[in-house]
Amino acid sequence: MSGSVIMRTGHEVVDGKIIHNDQAMSWEEADKRAGFRLDRRKSWAFIPNKHDLGIPELCEMISFTRACSGCEDSESMYPSAVGAGCHECGYTGKSRETCFVPFCRPERIRKAWRATFADDFHGIGELISAPTASKARYQKFLSADCDAVTFASIRVTRSPDDDIILPAVDAITAALDEEAKSVLNHTLINKRFYTATDDKAICSLVQAGLLENTGRGWNTGESYFVLTDAGHTAAVSLRPIYPAYPEYRA
Repeated sequence: MSGSVIMRTGHEVVDGKIIHNDQAMSWEEADKRAGFRLDRRKSWAFIPNKHDLGIPELCEMISFTRACSGCEDSESMYPSAVGAGCHECGYTGKSRETCFVPFCRPERIRKAWRATFADDFHGIGELISAPTASKARYQKFLSADCDAVTFASIRVTRSPDDDIILPAVDAITAALDEEAKSVLNHTLINKRFYTATDDKAICSLVQAGLLENTGRGWNTGESYFVLTDAGHTAAVSLRPIYPAYPEYRA
């Protein structure tokens, strides 16, 4: 089953029925807006959130089974999960429904592994961040300064207590253009960003509350900009979970 992705721009009521105004989106455009690669097997939608300045919120389609509305005894004190059966449901008493719900972003966890040598029974080993045990073992192998070390001589175990939970990309950060994301990343790495105070990308980030003007600069109309707390969270959320393995997104 192949999925799809749409942008919902609104709705209208025609003959008492709600008709949604949906526009198809390309997967590339949707991935860019979401901030990560969407599952091609699912159906997705960006629906404006009226409680968040109308910013489109990523939603996924879910399906569920409920009692058929045509034969359900809705007036009963103890409603049943199955109706009595009618021609609407094929006399099964059940119907299959679908709807879009806000997508709950999974935690971005940087997994920790404890790597030791097989003959080292008392050492606590080295703590390594990697997506899989084999990647952690390979990193330990590369750092070993002994030619006698082999993959088989390296023991790797999970250390969940040392995992690092990184912030997820929110809708506002995901909607930033590439230049704005580059500015956030540069500021995160260098602790500051020096440029003209009327720079468009900078002004948009200041307006969004992600950057702050320090008021200090070498020339008139220039200044150092630093990350706010919200800007730091946004910048960290844009970083790959594993810098050495940027292809791993979750």
